[in-house]
Amino acid sequence: MTEYRIIIATRDSKVHTLRNGEIINVIELETPTCGIARVDRNLYVGQLNKKIHCFHVKGRKMYTIYTPHAISCISLMSLTRTRHFKGLLAALDNGEVRLYKGK
Repeated sequence: MTEYRIIIATRDSKVHTLRNGEIINVIELETPTCGIARVDRNLYVGQLNKKIHCFHVKGRKMYTIYTPHAISCISLMSLTRTRHFKGLLAALDNGEVRLYKGK
């Protein structure tokens, strides 16, 4: 049997995790979500209140990154040519693009 995991951000400021068709986790947030990205076993959730929250895939909050401007988009960046690197790209409303690896 094939196992799968789907992560859904909803309009009512919640992030749901489905595994094999069953809801296993619901994360409630303060403000609406503008993007989600999964880096290894971490889930990054960008919010409209200038914060990026990092959660473990099981739902435990690990840390928060504060940005100087509102976040418009976040995405995973993965480089495998020279060495294996995974990071988080965050595009801000002022046109700035930031790269985060960990905290």
